[in-house]
Amino acid sequence: MPESGEGTARTHHATSVHEDDLTSGPAWELTVGAWQAAEVENRLNELMRALLGTQQRHWWAAVAGAAVDVVNDADLALVVAVDGPLGPRVVAAAGDGTETWPGSELALSAAVIEPVVQAGMNLVVPGVRLSAAGTSAVVSTLAAPLPIGEERRGALLVGRRRDRRGFTSLDMPPLGQLVRRVQLSLQLNDDWERRCQHRLKAERVRISTQAHEHVIAPLFAASMDLANLAGAADPVLRERLVDAVSAVDEVVGWLRGRLHPFSDG
Repeated sequence: MPESGEGTARTHHATSVHEDDLTSGPAWELTVGAWQAAEVENRLNELMRALLGTQQRHWWAAVAGAAVDVVNDADLALVVAVDGPLGPRVVAAAGDGTETWPGSELALSAAVIEPVVQAGMNLVVPGVRLSAAGTSAVVSTLAAPLPIGEERRGALLVGRRRDRRGFTSLDMPPLGQLVRRVQLSLQLNDDWERRCQHRLKAERVRISTQAHEHVIAPLFAASMDLANLAGAADPVLRERLVDAVSAVDEVVGWLRGRLHPFSDG
């Protein structure tokens, strides 16, 4: 019969788990991957809440900041407009060393930007020099098409500096998710604006209709009555009535002029 000390020791040895086993292996990688995916999802949801109901010209700094947050080990992100007469221009930037880049021309190879904005391709570029506002950085770059207006084509560039591991296609999914959220936000905002315009048109028609029924029509009827009375009155009273009719007619004409655009929507 084993002594109690030996039994305890053997039992402890059989059930113990080495600390390294808890922070390595497939199970750990799945746990970390799930946590990172949840963090990306939370950040993208936060971005959408910030974009919805906000004027589009205020979007792009938030989009660049979100790109740095969701793409693994990103150092900088640029929202770039490519349809300007002087070539690509930085609309917004995030990351160290990019504070002066917004509004500057971006020196960037056409071989990088054209497939993105013309063919709608997502690209992984191992090393590219980004130069703007008198500074430059050589980075591994992820590039994705980004609509930045009805008539403006753009791209979202995310960079990792050269002294770090370069991007691969495995780093692209979070950027693709971000671009899809921006596209969805654009669509939702457009739908919201159309609904607002429809409601505004309906309200204008309602106001115009009620004004005609309850203001203009009674005033016009009163003007007709006064005109009839003027024909049967003595000269002094007739003159005063004619002046009153003219004043009422002037008010009716003014109201009709102001309400006509409302009735047209």
